[in-house]
Amino acid sequence: MRRDQVTQCAVVFLSLCVAAARSFGEEAAQAIAVIPRPMKMEQRDGSFVVTATTRILVERNSTDVAAVGKYLANMLDRATGYPISMSDSDEVNAVKGAILLTRRGAKPDLSNEGYELTIVPDSIVVRAPKTAGLFYGVQTLRQLLPPAIERPSSATQKVAWTVPCAQIEDRPRFEWRGLLVDSARHFFPKESLKRFIDLMALYKFNTLQIHFTDDQSWTLQIDACPKLTEVGARGGPFAINGTWLGVGKGIGSGRCHTKDDVREIVQYAADRQITLVPEIEMPAHAASWLAAYPELLCTSSSKFPAPEVGTHGDDTKRVVWSAYRELCLGNEATYQMAEKILAELSEMFPGPYIHIGGDEASKFGWKHCDLCQAKMKAEGLKDERELQSYFIKRVGKFIESRGRMFVGWDEIMEGGLAPNAIVMSWRGVAPGQAAVKAGHTVVFSPTSHCYFDYTYENIPTEKVYSFEPLETLGPEEAKHVKGVQGNLWSEWIPDLNRLEYMGFPRACALAEVAWSAGEGRNWQDFRGRLKVHFARLDALNVNYCRETVPNADRKAPKQ
Repeated sequence: MRRDQVTQCAVVFLSLCVAAARSFGEEAAQAIAVIPRPMKMEQRDGSFVVTATTRILVERNSTDVAAVGKYLANMLDRATGYPISMSDSDEVNAVKGAILLTRRGAKPDLSNEGYELTIVPDSIVVRAPKTAGLFYGVQTLRQLLPPAIERPSSATQKVAWTVPCAQIEDRPRFEWRGLLVDSARHFFPKESLKRFIDLMALYKFNTLQIHFTDDQSWTLQIDACPKLTEVGARGGPFAINGTWLGVGKGIGSGRCHTKDDVREIVQYAADRQITLVPEIEMPAHAASWLAAYPELLCTSSSKFPAPEVGTHGDDTKRVVWSAYRELCLGNEATYQMAEKILAELSEMFPGPYIHIGGDEASKFGWKHCDLCQAKMKAEGLKDERELQSYFIKRVGKFIESRGRMFVGWDEIMEGGLAPNAIVMSWRGVAPGQAAVKAGHTVVFSPTSHCYFDYTYENIPTEKVYSFEPLETLGPEEAKHVKGVQGNLWSEWIPDLNRLEYMGFPRACALAEVAWSAGEGRNWQDFRGRLKVHFARLDALNVNYCRETVPNADRKAPKQ
């Protein structure tokens, strides 16, 4: 071989060595990039290697723990191609060559969702007081594995399945860590919802609110009121922007979530420690409901001509515009039907919460409705705000009789609020702060930071990350803050592809706001970890945004 060839080969070999070393160094530096940031984390020397002989051990006689073990085994099987076995065990301490999932010996102060994760070269232990904590420990373990763990094994045969050694102790800051998907403006089938639930689980969200009904469509099967989907799934007489289309001209898809769909989604979410919160809008945003059951329109609406097609309605027509989207609160049939719907809702959704909306009621129709005015007189209500409060309290009392807690947007405080109501503060943080100071439980979801249907230009990921829900609140007031939620209203989100784009990476930032301690939050540190997670999102084929704002983005109204 000629000398220049030898030299060239040596240079190539040296370059490959440097590249390999750089790659190894980058992988090592990235290996500990966990989102949301754990409470305590210490990286140690060495790594655990997942091989064909790695076992998963779960505590004996616990179907819940076994389900978490099966979740982990399926993930490793799919990605590595190894026959990862799972078996029951009475072990409390680490077992060589095994990943142990146990609730025995867990620190009680870790709460229902906290966990310890101990990784040494020859074993891994995930320990938690409750099953939820084990699941979240598995999600952290998942994030410590290479991003290629998210791909099928055929695409990852050359990956070294190593986990850096570490000692992690972790628990969440808030009880409610939520996202909302609007399946009324654009319909999201169960497959899309399940995909979204998987992404939520990765980042330790535990609550998914599904907005099933609005002016444009009713998308949830209710056996007692079949016309809600037979007619209401095609929607009320309004376009997305509120323009009047005419009675019978709704824009809904005609699709709905059947009870079989709901059972499947509820179980899928529960297996990932996520509670589904159904939202049925009332008394406003009810145009699809009224399209199905026009007998619940305010009785005096016939005195006024309907708005012309293509108009929002001028001041003289706002009454009818209101009447076609707000339930008549003077009609006892309204309360009877609401109770039938809520009764079925409580049977379909085993979680503790039912959301009843309660927002953006103009109240114009009620002012001109004989039945509504008669109801106000009979109940001693001085104005339409108190009429709405009467409705909310009455409906809320029924929900509580079914063993559930009711949630509503912050307008439910108008006219007086039931003491057990949970307020979701969307019109900024001020309503939520006022509710907290009055002793009410609050979930913060302000348009300023948590409306992910707004463009990245309006709400960049850094702004989401800067949100501090406890700002200006004292220690006792802070106890009333249940958590935070990001909302994805679907006026301009037609499908899963766009949902992922608008949701991620902003959801990653909100996950850290919801889970991690407020002290020590650092954007530059998070940004570095987020860059690592882009590789994981790539492996999952998530259509996330890289903080560019395409011309197609539009700022959408709240509802």
